[in-house]
Parts: sequence; structure tokens; C-alpha cells
Amino acid sequence: MNLTPFVESLYRSEVRAGLGIAFIVFLLSHIPVLGWPLYPLTLFAVYVHELWHGFAGILTGGVFKRFVIKPDGSGVAEVSGGVDLIIDSAGYVGAALTGGILLVLASSSVDTRLVLFLIGLILGMLCLLFVRNLFGIVAGLALALAFIIASQRLHEFWLQTLLWFLAVQLFLDTLTHLAQVWNYASIPDLPTDAHNLSKRTGINPGIWLLFWLVLAVVILLYALNRAYEVPLPWSM
Repeated sequence: MNLTPFVESLYRSEVRAGLGIAFIVFLLSHIPVLGWPLYPLTLFAVYVHELWHGFAGILTGGVFKRFVIKPDGSGVAEVSGGVDLIIDSAGYVGAALTGGILLVLASSSVDTRLVLFLIGLILGMLCLLFVRNLFGIVAGLALALAFIIASQRLHEFWLQTLLWFLAVQLFLDTLTHLAQVWNYASIPDLPTDAHNLSKRTGINPGIWLLFWLVLAVVILLYALNRAYEVPLPWSM
């Protein structure tokens, strides 16, 4: 396998810009005093994660009852019925998939103003339909309104940059949470997606975490391929 074309493609200006945004987000998220501007983006990632649990429940024949979002950046979705394997996996994989879609859209000729407006509109509607705690409703509607206002006020460059930030935050949030849960994979009875699925399947939580991590990385590589024509490592 010759990885040279893949490595060389990472030096393109647009790819470097994306990597620069990822570095800024990662750096700020690990500096408590400076990380507060990322709080809305972190909450957005939590909404996406929990909503994917609900969507997976609906798509597999279950019922998406409700979900709550807490100020500390945690959330819980309540789904009745459906396929547990898909529902429990949907949070991390769905967030990565959403990040990949936003990354591709940000680099395409699609009207980013419309994309951001639709994100705000859909988020607001879903919050009213499914969120069942005060903070979750207020924060979700505030985010939705901020996206809608930004879609009408920001210059095209900043709209594209905001979509990049949202995409990067979704990927980093997914990878960071998987790494955090990995540290506690050997502790039984924790209320994580991996532990819940482990109880149902008998498969170690670490295996599920590794599986989701691989899927997230594959999604990221395909998104980079579609957005910036970065060669896929396994196709060379």
C-alpha cells in the first residue's frame, strides 16, 4: 500500500484550513478558560448524538419518546422498541455521519445559507417535539435561532467556516467521547451506549467502542475524499 498520495493530499490549502480549524477546536476544548466559546458547538453535538438514537429507533420500528439535554453536556434519549444494536450504535456513528455530510456540503457549491437555515429550522422543530426538560428546550431553541439568524446575516465565507466548525466539532466530540469511555470500558454497569449494548450482547464494551471508532474514521476519510478528493488509503 502506497500512502504517499494520501499524505501529499493533506498539504492542499483547503485541507490545511480544515486541519487548522480542527486544531483550534481541539486546543480550545482542552483549555477550560478559553473553551467556553465552543460550549454551543458541544451542545449541538450532544443534540445530534441523542437525535440519532431516536431516528434509529424510528427507522427500526421503535418509538422515539423523548430526550433530555443537561448543562454539563450529557444527554439521554428514551426509545421504546426497535433494534438495540442499531439504536445504541447510532449516536456516535450518526454524529460522525452528520459531520461528514456537513464537511462535504461546506466544500461544495450548495447554498450554505440554506443549509444553515435548515439546520436551525429542523433543530428547533425536533426540540419542540422531543425534548422534555427546560434546559434542553431553551438551549435547543437558542441554538436553532442562532443558526437561522447566522444564515441570514453572515457573509458566505463565515457561513462556510461555521459549517466547517460544526463538522469538525461533531468528529472531535465523537472521537473524544469514545476515548473517554474507553478508559472506563472495564468498569461494569456504567450508563454508556457501549455498556448498554454489552449487557444485551455479551460483547465487551471495548469491542463496541473500537467498532464505532473505526466506522467514524472511515466516514471521515470518505468525507475528505468527497470534499477535497483526498485519496482513500486502502484504494492506493
